[in-house]
Amino acid sequence: MAKNADAPKSHSGGLVVYEKGKVVYRAVPGSGSMIGPTSVGAGAPRAAATGPVTSAAETEKLRDTADGGTITGGKLIQQVDPIMPSDLVGLHLPEEVLLEGVIDRDGSVRDLHLLRGDARLAEAAIEAARQWRYEPFRSNGERVDMLATLSVRFR
Repeated sequence: MAKNADAPKSHSGGLVVYEKGKVVYRAVPGSGSMIGPTSVGAGAPRAAATGPVTSAAETEKLRDTADGGTITGGKLIQQVDPIMPSDLVGLHLPEEVLLEGVIDRDGSVRDLHLLRGDARLAEAAIEAARQWRYEPFRSNGERVDMLATLSVRFR
């Protein structure tokens, strides 16, 4: 089967930032590039939150961060690969888990919860993604928190 040369390469991890329901920033690890607007998982069911949860008011504020400003930064600078739970090895589960969380002003990741993927992999994916570090996002030069979708891949 021939692969399309224009198709994006499969990478472990990544970052997708949404503004008003549309993708405004997409980065793959090590690329430092912006690829944007496309449709990703629109209408995907939202799973129960795991760990601390950002309040509804804070989430709305994060969604509005990009309004009227220029967003820069957000490059993944440290990535930890997830570890497949030993009891799930060999079950041929889907390799990708999508998480939603906040990239904090210092580049750390917080308030992660499962968006899509096998719930049995959520804890391991969240544990790995909490260790990721990003170049802080900036809006008009000021560091800002950014609501983001993270793609975690199990190998």
